[in-house]
Amino acid sequence: MKDFRLFALSFCFIFSVFCAYAILRPVRETLGIHGSTDELKWLFLGTFVFTLFGSFVAVWASGRLSKRWYFDAVFGFLL
Repeated sequence: MKDFRLFALSFCFIFSVFCAYAILRPVRETLGIHGSTDELKWLFLGTFVFTLFGSFVAVWASGRLSKRWYFDAVFGFLL
């Protein structure tokens, strides 16, 4: 039963990440096209830089915090 609970939580996490991406991607592209196609490259660059920075913060936090606090922080941020 514990394995199923872990599977369900993992599924909900991945589902939430993909839903957030599916919602934010069209908004980003619409805003870029609304300004002009020349500004679209800066939105993609900004998304890349923010994602890279967020990845480094997540790696840093995973090494400094206990697993319990880290997972609570990640789930709290994403949900």
